[in-house]
Amino acid sequence: MKLWRSLRVRLTAGFLLLALSAVAVAAVAMVLFVEQTTLGTLDAVLLEEATTLASLADLPDDRLVTAVREIASETDIGPGKFVSIVRADGTTVAASRRIPASVARKTPENLAAPKVGTAGEDDAMFRVAWAPTRGGGLVAVGIHASREVRLVQRARWAIALLAAALLAVLGFGAWTITGRATQELARLADEVATIEAGSLERRLSVRRTDEVDRLVVVLNRVLERLERSVAQLRRFTADAAHELRTPLAAMRARLEVALGRDGTAVPRDVVVDALEQTERLGRLAEDLLMLARVEGGAVRSTALDAMVNLTTLVEEVGTALAPVAEEQARRFRWQAAGELVVRGSEPLLKRVLVNLVDNAFRHTPATAEVDVGARREGRYAVMEVRDHGPGVDPAVLPHVFERFRHGAGGGSGLGLALVREIVERHRGSVTLERLDDGGTRARVSLVLAGRRANGGLMRLTPSTSDGRDG
Repeated sequence: MKLWRSLRVRLTAGFLLLALSAVAVAAVAMVLFVEQTTLGTLDAVLLEEATTLASLADLPDDRLVTAVREIASETDIGPGKFVSIVRADGTTVAASRRIPASVARKTPENLAAPKVGTAGEDDAMFRVAWAPTRGGGLVAVGIHASREVRLVQRARWAIALLAAALLAVLGFGAWTITGRATQELARLADEVATIEAGSLERRLSVRRTDEVDRLVVVLNRVLERLERSVAQLRRFTADAAHELRTPLAAMRARLEVALGRDGTAVPRDVVVDALEQTERLGRLAEDLLMLARVEGGAVRSTALDAMVNLTTLVEEVGTALAPVAEEQARRFRWQAAGELVVRGSEPLLKRVLVNLVDNAFRHTPATAEVDVGARREGRYAVMEVRDHGPGVDPAVLPHVFERFRHGAGGGSGLGLALVREIVERHRGSVTLERLDDGGTRARVSLVLAGRRANGGLMRLTPSTSDGRDG
């Protein structure tokens, strides 16, 4: 069974089966051709004479004897001709000469139709035609045909040997050709086996056959993607270790200072700082886990194929974050026009909008307004989060979606990176731009999956404590 798993063995065996079928058909055709050429005319004459005598079996005996002598005298088809007519009771009615014992032993019984066959052996082989009579008797007409029968036998052996030799040559050729083809695969496998995690920058060399060369191209693309993924993972791991070390070091330093003071009471500012660092660690761990799930493919494609109404999503996010804005005394508005339905994961898209709004809250002063909107643009649904703050630093703008790019808000540095990954998984796009009149606008575009309905919704946060609209 292990041998049968070899591609070379399977290809060779399959080719030999096809070749065997073709050679067998050709060999049978050649044998039939030789038999027809050598014995066809002889058999036709013998059958005709035997059938003719069988039709005359009801004639008087003297006339049958005369007919037998006349047919026996016709020796143009070969020497040693004999003719015999036997009744059903075994009595010989007429015979030109004594039938050879080898022919008599091979005489068929209960013959229903005329038949031709070979009887005898060595130098005494005869070609005989038998035909039944109406009374149940039997007519036999034969000639000495050792030369013709031997010629047919030799032709059969020659054709059989030729067919066997041809199959052997074809099998050897198939084994050699498939060996060369699979040798390319074996060399490619050996080359791939030498590539380790630390040598992913290597590329496989071009091959001599198009099929294997195509496989090389595909494997090189896989290696390229693996190299990028490993480099990204290494960079991500280093950044994550650095980001986790910073709040832990700050917390440890504060606690060590508190322990070094006289007395047992822990200052409130130490506890507050430790709590803030703990919250930061929690947000960082949560964002790390979510980003790892999205990038690692843990979110299945089926989970990204649900129907999500962005109008409802904007309403839910706005309602959930309104208390945060009210606590900051910030004016916060959200609006969605019409029914905007896209295909995707509602929890992930909600995370996108929450992260964008949270980013606006943390990177702008409390006096800066934040607006959330959703609308239709052609075949796309567009969600926007705009703040009226000082605007993102132009030097930072090209890098805002990179991991661990911190602004002044003290976030995890993963929020916008997570937004980009989720949007790209939804086959959409996200941009962040600094506006000319001040502020920053984040824009997410997703392909619409449903019709837009009439109407819309608009919500405004309650009035803040200082009398401004919230």
